Amino acid sequence: MKFNLSKLLLDFDLAYEFVTIPAIMADLGFLNLTLHNLSVNFELTSYFENDSMSLNVSEVKVELEQFSFFIDGINDFIYVVNGFLSRIVGVVAAKTK
Repeated sequence: MKFNLSKLLLDFDLAYEFVTIPAIMADLGFLNLTLHNLSVNFELTSYFENDSMSLNVSEVKVELEQFSFFIDGINDFIYVVNGFLSRIVGVVAAKTK
């Protein structure tokens, strides 16, 4: 079998929210991914054997003319990691003086 999808425009929007319980950290934001003139061609064969289906992909071709990716939001996890690493560096620097 051969499949050909061409000149697709995909516009994917995602609003996300992650909050820990108790509310110590949060990750809130918006993500957008847009793909212009996406073409996907693939060739595959399938067969059944012992009540299971097998799928073999022999060729895949993907072409993309243009894409954009945008993400905006707040992320407490990065602040926690940066603060933790800063403390470790500070402790190590103090011990080496």
